[in-house]
Parts: sequence; C-alpha cells; structure tokens
Amino acid sequence: MNRLFRHSVAFVGVLTILVTSCSTDDGRLMQEPVGGPPVVGTTAPVGDADSTGWTLTTPWGEGSDLNIRYTCDGQAVSPPLLWSEGPEMTRAYGLVLTAVEDPATVLWAMADIPIQTRNLAEGLAPEGALVAVNESGALGYQAPCPDAGVSQQFQITIYAQEFPLESAANTPGLQMRDALQEVALDAVSSTFTYQRR
Repeated sequence: MNRLFRHSVAFVGVLTILVTSCSTDDGRLMQEPVGGPPVVGTTAPVGDADSTGWTLTTPWGEGSDLNIRYTCDGQAVSPPLLWSEGPEMTRAYGLVLTAVEDPATVLWAMADIPIQTRNLAEGLAPEGALVAVNESGALGYQAPCPDAGVSQQFQITIYAQEFPLESAANTPGLQMRDALQEVALDAVSSTFTYQRR
C-alpha cells in the first residue's frame, strides 16, 4: 500500500510538471505592431559593380510614387527605412534626402546614426544621431512638396561612414551632405516621385 501510494504521488507530481510546462502563459504580452505602411521596395548600392551587396528597403518601389502620408499634403512624417549591414569598416550611418533636379536642396539629413541602428521608424530620428537643418530652416524631415501639378523626383541615400562627423548642432543639410560624402565608404540610394494634385 505504501509503495502504491508513493508511486501515485510521484505520478501526480510528474503529471503536474508536464501540464504546467506546456502552458503558453509565461506572463509576457505581445505588443501591437508599430504603425506605418509596410516597407516594400529594395534597392542595391550606388557606385561600383564590386559593391558589398548592401541594400536599402523603403515603403515605395524604386522610382515609384511616394505615399501622400510622407508629403506636405499628408501627415508630413518621415518614412520608415530599413538597410542591411554596411561594409566592414563602417562606424556609423548617415542619411540624406535631396531633390534629384537640384541636389543642393536637402530636405532631410542625419549623420552619426549609431552602428547598431539599421532601421528608422516612421516619424522618428534615432537616439544619438546628428540631425541637420533642412531647406526650410528647421531640424529634421522636410516633407516633399513640389509645385501643384509638377512631378518631382527625389533621392534618399544612406551612407556608410568610416568616421563619425561629430558636427556642431544646427549644421545645414547641404554642409552635412558634403561632409558625409567625404567620409563615406559606400552609399545606397532609392528614388521616388511625387506630384501634387
């Protein structure tokens, strides 16, 4: 009897362990996905054919129309971006958005984006990045806003920085772009168009 009782207790103990270990309620909650349209377009690096295979993924297909959300006619928030790891000697990343017809028109520029950062959430700048003054005189993103009825082409470029810029606060976007081009190991770009109705 004593032996049967011990086996029963052992069986119940093992059964309890098995049942509780199969529970999927570990106290963690799934977070709702962060907003923004899915990131869909992927482009290869600019420059030489022997580039590293570095890619930039954007919410638009290469050369296609920009979603109104990211323009002056929409919410005027910066788009989400995703890029693969830069070349071996990369120490930081930089970003520049320009008008293709006038590359001196810098709508958005950042430098010294931390090396571990490989994506930007919609409407946010990564912590630790240097943010330049855009064409309108404000810090950060300036939404594309061509004249009504005019289709304008824009280019966004991610730079792999060999050295940090450590620029002063309130650096003009054009000056930051020029400095990024000086320290860039490689760059990857994507173009898009926008026409106001």
